[in-house]
Amino acid sequence: MLREENEQPDVVVKDLIFACQKVGLTIMDVNDSAKDFNWKTRYANRYVLTMVQKPNISSTSLSEVLGAIGSNGINIIKIERLSTRDIASLQFTVSLPDDLSSDDFASKMVEVSKKHGADIAIQRDDLERWMRRLVVFDMDSTLIQQEVIDELAKLAGVETQVKEITEAAMRGELDFFGSLKSRVALLKGHNAEELFAKVKANLIFTPGAKKLCTCLKRLGFKTAVISGGFLPVAQEVQRYLGLDYAFANTLEVDETTGLLTGQTSGPVVTPQRKRQLLATIANVEGCEIQQTIAVGDGANDIPMLHAAGLGIAFCAKPKVQEVSRYRINQMDLSTVLFLIGISERAMERLADETPCGM
Repeated sequence: MLREENEQPDVVVKDLIFACQKVGLTIMDVNDSAKDFNWKTRYANRYVLTMVQKPNISSTSLSEVLGAIGSNGINIIKIERLSTRDIASLQFTVSLPDDLSSDDFASKMVEVSKKHGADIAIQRDDLERWMRRLVVFDMDSTLIQQEVIDELAKLAGVETQVKEITEAAMRGELDFFGSLKSRVALLKGHNAEELFAKVKANLIFTPGAKKLCTCLKRLGFKTAVISGGFLPVAQEVQRYLGLDYAFANTLEVDETTGLLTGQTSGPVVTPQRKRQLLATIANVEGCEIQQTIAVGDGANDIPMLHAAGLGIAFCAKPKVQEVSRYRINQMDLSTVLFLIGISERAMERLADETPCGM
């Protein structure tokens, strides 16, 4: 409470009680109950709960989240609105009671998320959250909305055969390497430059991808695409989004004819190699693996998502969602920024800024 410097506390309390009675409010004296209260304990176990739902957080979603917070004895320290035009994202800073683990509370929030279609993430509110320096993305169905092998297959007239192989892989009849090898073999004899030129000309970027990558760059993050797809497309995605690194598979091309041989060249980007490349880039950039963020949608992204400090399953397959702690199901990649504490107002300012030297 604020009062004039020379005003007596008793007078302030009297005036406050009178004002409250006029509007039907009751003042409670908490001096006795607060006397022995341990405020240090109350502010321990701090976590940040981020809630995102487009176009607006529904009243039922918010009610369930607040109900779960209250029923579990969780103290809300602060509530911040991260979105500007609509109430699409809120950030709660909370302290959990000693007898409630963050994993247990996160499990409760997963149920709310599934029931109402809201994305809810719980992270520890510590310095580590603000020390992330590298963001790595999958490409197909993450940065772009297509699967590159499917686009190549359509152009090569082998879409049906590729689809059959993909379905066999999903049934577990083929591993990632075997599936890739079989599909690439079907492209044999086609002109590589022509195929990739057509695919690159028709890329559909995921909503929010450009905004996210622009903001990350302005904030000083290093960014990379690590794809089980193919390098010419990954390099085009890198160019358009301004990413620092691009890794993907290379299709072997006959130097004389310019035709695809039906084989790959060099190391294949398997799920394990994705994880290794994440660690390698982090090492090159001089940061710990805990200072990284990984975003992906497929089963081949799981090792990378688990290795990163913040692994986000973006509009992911059910299997990936089940084993991921953090999920985004709103079809807007810029919502990743909410999870690292960046408000929409800050995003707009970052997007509007002109980089030095330009």
